Amino acid sequence: MKVQKLMPFMILVGLMFILASCEPTEPDPIEEGWTVTFVTNGGTAMASVDVHEDALLTRPDNPVREGYLFSGWYKDEALTQSWNFEYENVTEDMTLYGKWKQETDFTQTFKVLSIGNSFSEDAHRYLWSIAEAAGIPDENIVIANMYIGGAALYQHVTNIQQDSAAYTYQKYTSETKDSTYSIKLSEAIIDEEWDVVTFQQASPYSGVASSYADSVNRLTRFVEDNALNPDVQIAWHMTWAYQQTSTHSGFVNYESDQMTMYEAILDAVQTKIDMVSELHYVIPSGTAIQNARTSYIGDNLTRDGYHLADPM
Repeated sequence: MKVQKLMPFMILVGLMFILASCEPTEPDPIEEGWTVTFVTNGGTAMASVDVHEDALLTRPDNPVREGYLFSGWYKDEALTQSWNFEYENVTEDMTLYGKWKQETDFTQTFKVLSIGNSFSEDAHRYLWSIAEAAGIPDENIVIANMYIGGAALYQHVTNIQQDSAAYTYQKYTSETKDSTYSIKLSEAIIDEEWDVVTFQQASPYSGVASSYADSVNRLTRFVEDNALNPDVQIAWHMTWAYQQTSTHSGFVNYESDQMTMYEAILDAVQTKIDMVSELHYVIPSGTAIQNARTSYIGDNLTRDGYHLADPM
């Protein structure tokens, strides 16, 4: 008798569980993910992507627009807040907006500012003469380096924050270099309407990706906010590995092995530089030097094991 009385109740409870399981539920963002939409602002169309909650967004291939260079993804339509692909997680459905700059006619103007050290000094040694030989009008060629020997990326960021007059301003408006001392980055960035601004890491740390932190993003923001030329291009100057016989103290970071250093530099470019969508390109000096070492010149391209030698 007791079993018979319980049966209707048990059936009712079972039906309630079945009905409850059929009720619609809110999508789980961890499983469903968030949708990221790309507005290319005149570039080739891009499909939206789904990203798991609180996950990093993989940087997509750049869209293309004739006559323009892609200049980064931004969180706002006004293009003032760049998206950081390395550090920012997707936490909701969102839209990213593409920024563009007009291409520069480098047959008519070549004004380059490097924020660097002695390796950018090496890169500039004959650059003015090369540009002149290419037929660019002399009056439109300016090559400059904001120089601190051995300066790492974080030092440049600190100097921006403190507005430090810590640099030697090395400037070519002819084949001869003029040097001005105790100059601020805030002064150099508005000294000319620069066509290109470059950064580089100090050579001992160029293959130590963790040493980059978010310095490149901060330097990029500084250029975007202060450059007189709205179409200024921002480039990464890839440094080169030391000569195998180098006695530089930083060589121990790479087990004093040239190929280990070169491969570490490549890895740092891929993991730290390629993530910054506002950078327009990488100047592959490190690869050019490494390739030259396979020629008849051999591993004899430096004057001291790490700085480049003058042409033979």
